Amino acid sequence: MKSILFSLIAFLFAIPNLALSQYQLRGSLLSERGQPMPFVQTVLLDLSNFKEVEEVVTNETGEFHLEDVSEGEYLLMCHYMGFQTYFQRINLDSHLQLDEIVMAQGNWMPLQGTHEPPLFPPIWIIAITLILTFILWKPFHRFSKNEGRKWTLSFIDDSRQASSSPDIRNPTLLKRLNQLLEERLDQPDLTVDKLSELMNMSRRNLYRKLEEVTEQKPNAYIKDFRLRRAKEMIYSGEASSVSEIAYQTGFSSANYFSTCYKKAFGKKPKDDLIKSNIMEPSN
Repeated sequence: MKSILFSLIAFLFAIPNLALSQYQLRGSLLSERGQPMPFVQTVLLDLSNFKEVEEVVTNETGEFHLEDVSEGEYLLMCHYMGFQTYFQRINLDSHLQLDEIVMAQGNWMPLQGTHEPPLFPPIWIIAITLILTFILWKPFHRFSKNEGRKWTLSFIDDSRQASSSPDIRNPTLLKRLNQLLEERLDQPDLTVDKLSELMNMSRRNLYRKLEEVTEQKPNAYIKDFRLRRAKEMIYSGEASSVSEIAYQTGFSSANYFSTCYKKAFGKKPKDDLIKSNIMEPSN
């Protein structure tokens, strides 16, 4: 009886997922000048709780492709240094190809006008939890009256805490972090300790929260930020040599910068400078 009961629980929890169809979402990003926007972070958030569903980066032609997304309402968020963060509400009930998205230049913009996620989990989860607590209490004597009450309240409190986490619900953490990195982009001695101090967080807390949002450690995120900014500087014409870009993005040497750049993007920064018609190819 016990095994049958737990099989029924697993089936009831699986029903909502089985009913959802999987769709694809495609789109492309352009600058106001009509140029493709490569390497733009594109995030799909669940509109019911603002948790991240999937994240991709646009390719060299500015296109992105999100696969196997369940039917529902979402918020599409596209953000890149030096441009206003773009938001679009999407009701996904079939394969969807979006119109070309134009990214306006400006500062990073926080998420505005959003609603707080529900404080309690869906009602069917609460109902099943309370019913099973009552059923299991009598035949198996697993809980006393007070213990059963504590178990139920503990379940609700954990769900409440998970659904109200600000770092998963919105991009506030990344917005503040990227702002600090942009302001100190040319400082090669910007350490994780200094960054956590500027964020008013402990080093351990910064590690934990950043890994929750980006699945990256702070040192790796800082280096990736510098490289993405270097890529943008090359194609926007903000610098004309590899040494200049390395200095402006906080790398200790041009050789180390070139090595990291090639590892990240598959080619040397000099090749991209030539491709963007900033540097003349050497004979």
